[in-house]
Amino acid sequence: MNKGMGYIGRRILLILPTVLGAFTLVFFIVHLAPGDPIDVLLMDVESGTAEQIKQELREQFGLDKPIHEQYFIFLKNTITGDLGTSIIRRQPVSKVLAPTIKPTIMLAVSAVALSVIIGVPAGVASALRRNRPTDYIIMTVAVIWLSVPGFWLGILLIYYLGFKVAIFPMFGGGAGGGFTSELYHLVLPAFAVGARSAALVARMARSSILEVLNQDYIRTARSKGLRERVVVYKHALRNAVIPVITVVGMDLAYLLGGTVIVETVFGRVGLGKTMIDAITQRDYPVVQGAILLFAVGIVLVNFLTDLAYAIANPRIRLGK
Repeated sequence: MNKGMGYIGRRILLILPTVLGAFTLVFFIVHLAPGDPIDVLLMDVESGTAEQIKQELREQFGLDKPIHEQYFIFLKNTITGDLGTSIIRRQPVSKVLAPTIKPTIMLAVSAVALSVIIGVPAGVASALRRNRPTDYIIMTVAVIWLSVPGFWLGILLIYYLGFKVAIFPMFGGGAGGGFTSELYHLVLPAFAVGARSAALVARMARSSILEVLNQDYIRTARSKGLRERVVVYKHALRNAVIPVITVVGMDLAYLLGGTVIVETVFGRVGLGKTMIDAITQRDYPVVQGAILLFAVGIVLVNFLTDLAYAIANPRIRLGK
């Protein structure tokens, strides 16, 4: 028990410098980007009038201070939960981003669930029919899916299943239509994001199953006369799932960032699309807040993945 708690403590300590590094990178990358948010804000104002109020706005948003002072102010405010005020929308960043978190989490989690539902059975079927037509077909499709960009697959899905056949809605998130409407609008973007992950999970599941099936305890189970279904699903899959957990966890972290482009393609008002809009407007506080949420989300997902891996394999948390 103490060793298990020690493992959790070590993982938590690793989170702190990671999050601090993410904060620092976010701040300086955003501020080193070309463009001035005040110019964007005043683009429709006459030049003479704009010059008069530009300095006032820069002082209001703290953009007149040296970069290092802005960084420490940003770090202090973030620790206290203050992400600043949107330069363009003139609203607290937390208020701008709050409605976008749920759609992005739903998309990422749905994509991961889809990848597991498709990938694990496909990997098992491929492993059990190694070097047979079924194996070749599944692995060929997996390679194709790994090579297809999510945004391009999204465009194809919109054209064929949203426009030509008109089975699923093409754009939007279904907000205001209830949970069923949200799920209905989630099908195409979830598949666009999760197709690559399903292929990755299938390849990993196949490799893990093949490795486990060659172990001595599997041969012993078969020699006892156990049915093949019991051998595969009760003994082999239970141990083969450990590497799959790692892949799924890492992929969930990847998918949180991968939703950015897909949300833009499908017109979903999520965290990714909001960040893209803020980048084009040079809205520094919103960009920083969105990237920070992505970074913290990825760190937390990796932490939970480590815990899941330790639960599945006790030797990890015991340091063996």
